[in-house]
Amino acid sequence: MGGRFGSIVSNFYAIVGRTLKLLTFTTTYFQANVVIPYIIVAPYFFLGKITLGQMTQTAGAFGRVESALTFFIARYQALASYKAVVERLTTYRSAIDEARSLGTKPPRIERTEHSGRDLVLRDLVLRLPDGREIVRIDRLMIEAGTTTLVSGPSGSGKSTLFRAISGIWPYGRGTIDRPADATIMLLPQRPYVPSGTFKTAVAYPSVVGAYSDEAVREALGLARLASLACEIDSEDNWPQRLSGGEQQRLAIARAILDKPDWLFLDEATSALDEKLEAEIYRMLSEVLRYTTIVSIGHRSTLIALHRRHIEMQPGQGGIFEPTPTLLERAAVIREA
Repeated sequence: MGGRFGSIVSNFYAIVGRTLKLLTFTTTYFQANVVIPYIIVAPYFFLGKITLGQMTQTAGAFGRVESALTFFIARYQALASYKAVVERLTTYRSAIDEARSLGTKPPRIERTEHSGRDLVLRDLVLRLPDGREIVRIDRLMIEAGTTTLVSGPSGSGKSTLFRAISGIWPYGRGTIDRPADATIMLLPQRPYVPSGTFKTAVAYPSVVGAYSDEAVREALGLARLASLACEIDSEDNWPQRLSGGEQQRLAIARAILDKPDWLFLDEATSALDEKLEAEIYRMLSEVLRYTTIVSIGHRSTLIALHRRHIEMQPGQGGIFEPTPTLLERAAVIREA
């Protein structure tokens, strides 16, 4: 942090120094141009070869020519700002093109569809952007209709696995077989909450008119946000107003409205207390009966809320591998 702040300070002083030099040059340049024509023609005036009026006309003509030729000097700051904007837009476009090209060349993660209901991962290797492997899967089936808990130490690739399944992680290779026409929704630990009306925040990423007011209020009630149901038309800075737990319950309301076939919860209830977390999971199992819920969590109490447990365990070379475990065994460990 100190190095980055030092760079900011150094850059600020560099801008101040460059601005000082620019102002010194331009001020000297414009002031000098006022007297230069008189210095040039003064000897002819004193020799009587030209009149005072002719000397004044000469100075005026010089000033007009000088004004026409000083465009770049007078507009240096504007041109520099324009150049900086163009460079930022160019690098931004290059970054977009580079991001779009990720995962388009082999070896890459192939996402295919099949006629079955389950999610199948085959010969999957997930990497970090620097190329380091963090997850390896020979074959893993996530059964439709079976609530599944994925746990493991921090940095074991749990969130990366969810992102790869959702189609937003391009680094790696292998195959992810998804049920045909299945909809997938990923709720992160810190959901994005746009400003504007509260209904806009609840409906995101859908448009505000995608759901009726009644449906939005009902979803908020189920997500234990009934106190805010009367404010769906109110505009506010909701990311600042809502607490972490309220933002997570807001994301739960989005899932209730969207009703996806697969719902991936990436520690999406970590800001809730254990009692409220259990209520949310039981509510989801009742309201989203046809949705398969797959969760990431560290609390041992989550085991009782799922039917299957997958644990990320370190393998050869420190690369993690998801290993299914029996819930009975997990419950014994929890009780011990």
